[in-house]
Amino acid sequence: MLLGLCCLSTTASAQVVAPRPAGPNTLSGLVVDSAGVPIPTATVYIVELKRQVTVRDNGAFRFDSVKAGAYTVGARAIGYISGTGKVTVGADGGAAIIEMVRVSFALPSMITNASRGGLSGVIGDTSFRAMAGVTVRVLGSGAGSTVTDSTGEFFLPVKPGNYMVRLERDGFGRQMIGVTVPEKEGRRIAAWMAPRSEQTNPMEAMHLFDLEQRLIRRGPVGSKLYTRESLARLNIPDAREAAQRFLARPIRDGDADGCALINGGPQQAPLWSISAEDIELLEVYDAPRARSAKTSLMNNPTIAAMGSGPGCRHTVWLRK
Repeated sequence: MLLGLCCLSTTASAQVVAPRPAGPNTLSGLVVDSAGVPIPTATVYIVELKRQVTVRDNGAFRFDSVKAGAYTVGARAIGYISGTGKVTVGADGGAAIIEMVRVSFALPSMITNASRGGLSGVIGDTSFRAMAGVTVRVLGSGAGSTVTDSTGEFFLPVKPGNYMVRLERDGFGRQMIGVTVPEKEGRRIAAWMAPRSEQTNPMEAMHLFDLEQRLIRRGPVGSKLYTRESLARLNIPDAREAAQRFLARPIRDGDADGCALINGGPQQAPLWSISAEDIELLEVYDAPRARSAKTSLMNNPTIAAMGSGPGCRHTVWLRK
């Protein structure tokens, strides 16, 4: 069967031959991009079984000891849109092709210590040329925004804390970077922006507006922000452990405490499936939040709506 994650292309789907089940009590398949090319960096997980695997170099994955039934299967890879869908495992096992859609992808940013407090850095393009006119905004910090100068440099007087930094310039893909500014020293960012080949997604802009409003309104008692750096410093391996430490109560994986909206929604994923190294910023909340509206993909009954499942209390912003 075909498991469509993200924006499935019917043209691309026809280029990929559906795999056969590997045998009873197995769930196997391939993870490919919209051109049918394997994605060897993807992670595939089964929500109901709380199991995940990393695909092989040829994009193949396999789960053993999977009983017959319907399962929610998700896939995630840096540089691709994440999502979930339904797969049925029958008497002969189950098989699926997971097609993922690439997003604008720049070189990974670098974050280093700075003797000067606050947040500084240099922004360039993928040819390592300095970029002037890039708007740098630290969301919810009260520090406002600034624009890079002719050498690509910027500075913002940010207080110690965990933040999401937004980089924008016309003609280039927006970048989001999670940053931890510690006490008694600053942080310096080096980032490279890639040209944008597609139109700006209005839903993404809406999610980022909502993020900033949450960060402005949130209180220190009922919420917690984690960046990849702060998770590493606390030796926290995944989003579930991070939420568990803050909430200080048992987390049930099937309810609002146990899942997160991905990049603002509507995609969702269980907290246990989100590794710390995949996170830019994790928002953990102790109060209920409104449930995202359900969406459908191409009205295809074999594809699960990415907004299905429990209303998620938390939000995770993944590396892209």
